[in-house]
Amino acid sequence: MRYVNGHIEFLDKAGIKDNSVDIIISNCVVNLSPDKQRVLSEAYRVLAPGGEMYFSDVYSDRRMPKEAQEHEVLWGECISGALYTGDFKAICRQVGFADPRQMSINEITIQDPDLKQVTGNARFFSITYRLFKLPGLLEPACEDYGQYAIYKGTISGQQHAYELDDGHTFVTGKPALVCGNTAAMVGEQNKSWLSKHFQVVGDRTVHHGAFPCGPSSSSTVAAVKPAPTGGSCC
Repeated sequence: MRYVNGHIEFLDKAGIKDNSVDIIISNCVVNLSPDKQRVLSEAYRVLAPGGEMYFSDVYSDRRMPKEAQEHEVLWGECISGALYTGDFKAICRQVGFADPRQMSINEITIQDPDLKQVTGNARFFSITYRLFKLPGLLEPACEDYGQYAIYKGTISGQQHAYELDDGHTFVTGKPALVCGNTAAMVGEQNKSWLSKHFQVVGDRTVHHGAFPCGPSSSSTVAAVKPAPTGGSCC
C-alpha cells in the first residue's frame, strides 16, 4: 500500500492508472467536489473490472437553489454540495456504473431555523452506495433469467450471511433467486471480486421478464430510517 497525494477529480494527474484499483472507499468527500461527474468517471476509470466503489455521502431529494449552494455554513455542514439522488443515479449510469446499489439511508435534520430557511423544503440523507464496475454485464433494469446464487460463507466475519445491499441478504448455503445484475455482482462469469465467495447457477439464455428487486430499486424517501437527533454529514 502507498499514499498518493492528489485531487479526487484528477486521479490521472496523481499517476493512478486505468484498471489498477480493486476497491475505492470514501466517506463524505464527493459532495465537496465541484465536479462530481468527473469524480465518478475517474473512479470508474481506475477501478479494475469486477471492483467497486463503496462510499457514504450526503444527498438531497431535489436540486439545491443557488443560495444554498453558495452558503458557507452549509458547505461546512456538507449540505450545500449534496447531490440530488436522481442526478446521482443518472451520472452513475453515464460513466458506467449501471446499477447503483443502496446499502443504508438515514435522514439528516437541520435544526438551525436560519439554515432551514435557506434550504426550504429540501430533505437530506446520508446514504451508503456500492457501485460495481462490470462492463457489459449490468443492465439498466433488473431482469429475470431464472438464475440463483448461493453464498459460501467464506468472507471473514460474515460466515452466516452476507448483505449485498438493502434488498439482498444471502444466508450461507441457501439458494436465492437473483436478477441478472445481482448475479453479475456476486460472481456470474467470475468477473466480480465476490466470485470466489458465491456459486451462481444459470445463465442468460432465457429471459423471463422483469425481476422484482428489493428496496434499492425504490425511491430514496420511501426507505428512509428515522432521522438522527443532531449533526450532519455521514
